[in-house]
Amino acid sequence: MELDKKIKLIATATAAATFVVFSLAWLIEPFETFAVSAIASLAAFVVFGTVWRFERAPSITIVITSMALTIGVAAVMSDPSVDVGAAVAIVTMSIVGIELIRSRHVLYITTVAGVLLVYPLPLSADLTIGIANALIGTACFLLGAFVLRAVSQERETLVKEHATLFDLAPVLILEGDWSEAERRVNALGIRDPDELRAFLIAHPETVAQLVGTVDVIAANPFAREAVGVSGDAGWRMDPSRVHPDSLAAFAEQLVSIAADRPLHDFEYETTKNDGSPFIVSLSSAMYRTPSGAPRVFVAAQDITERKTSQIALRRALAAKDAFIAEISHELRTPLSAVVGLSASLLEGARLLPEDRELLAMVSQQAEEMARIIDDLLVAAQADNRTLTVDRRAVDVCSEAEAVAAGTGAEVECADMSVMANADPVRVRQIIRNLLTNAARYGRSPVTVDIAANGSQVTIDVSDTGDPIPEEARERIFEPYQTAHEDSSSGGSIGLGLAVSRTLAHLMGGDLTYSHNGRSTFTLTLPRHVEDRPTA
Repeated sequence: MELDKKIKLIATATAAATFVVFSLAWLIEPFETFAVSAIASLAAFVVFGTVWRFERAPSITIVITSMALTIGVAAVMSDPSVDVGAAVAIVTMSIVGIELIRSRHVLYITTVAGVLLVYPLPLSADLTIGIANALIGTACFLLGAFVLRAVSQERETLVKEHATLFDLAPVLILEGDWSEAERRVNALGIRDPDELRAFLIAHPETVAQLVGTVDVIAANPFAREAVGVSGDAGWRMDPSRVHPDSLAAFAEQLVSIAADRPLHDFEYETTKNDGSPFIVSLSSAMYRTPSGAPRVFVAAQDITERKTSQIALRRALAAKDAFIAEISHELRTPLSAVVGLSASLLEGARLLPEDRELLAMVSQQAEEMARIIDDLLVAAQADNRTLTVDRRAVDVCSEAEAVAAGTGAEVECADMSVMANADPVRVRQIIRNLLTNAARYGRSPVTVDIAANGSQVTIDVSDTGDPIPEEARERIFEPYQTAHEDSSSGGSIGLGLAVSRTLAHLMGGDLTYSHNGRSTFTLTLPRHVEDRPTA
């Protein structure tokens, strides 16, 4: 039953009960009617005010104070008698009656005021007391009537505004009764929220059963059209229309209710009435009725198109990564042949100087292309989470000298037996990328300094080039980014540093940039420690 109907029903019953009590008291003992009717009248106001749940409590105070003033003044001016009690009862019922009628309030108030003004006069032995009772009763009625009417009108305005916003809102709005779901959750006997969450996630069939006990008691037209049941004021949620991936979100809603947390946000995947997929972003607010029953007010935004686009984008990115990985593998074989054959030809002695120069260029460019393909493969594998490293004892100095040979870079080792726990292939790839970066953007001399510091091995690749701006020192480690946007140097796609840091992290190390007179990239790797046999 709607709240307004409940209010009117209880108000009518209360007013009727007050009248019956007054009438019985009149028949039994007229001179005691004053006390009985006064108590019954005040009780009527208390009950009526409690049920209506005034948002403005001072209104109730004004009305009840007016009633008490009527009783007090009348009692001082005359002995407690039936006319005072009757006036109190009539004032009570008359004010309550304002809420029972829907129109012609002015006519109603005028009529009742006229009755109250005339009613006490023939019943009072003393004309002065009768006039006083008439004026006080009428004044109290008018005060209470106008206060109650003003509050009622404001309430009606708020209800209409709420209804308008509710119906015209461009988002899905629902109000659900979760009383049965809460009762069943409490019956599980799990009081700790974390334990309850773990239990519900581990038992999705239980969550589905609990969702099936939720009654939707209000819905705006958008919600009713999308997921509602036509022709019914409300409906019960159908767990078969809830996507299995959304059950965890409902489990969290159940935990929020059990823990009495008012707010909860989650995404919910279901189907529309026409069977099409429907994904919404929900913001729920839980409140409790006076009886303690949980109600969940939900506002939902349709994000189906956005989610579909995200899924399509993820698939496109996955397809792109798969394509890059596949094409890189396909290019690797013929490119390896080019690199190997050009190196073999360069070792021959029957080449003219100009031929040797051209062949050296071919070999250099082939090696550059091989490096780019290696970086593309690493980037694709990192995106697909299939990138792995083979960590073992690595002689860092030897690897660095092998990579630096022919580049003009100087390698300096504090200890020629510096060993790191890393993947030798990936270490060479990182050092090669750092040397290529220094040759492309830095200035000679380029140095590679290797040292062991405690449990780490550090490899510093530095040059005398200009420092990288502070705001770009982290961005350069992102894919396809560079701090030299206006550089005319070719051959860079902005993957070398990003790939190198990814590989460093996989090997338990890091790659950072600093500038202290020289631009320095520092690669840190875990130091390899020989296992010593126990005695």
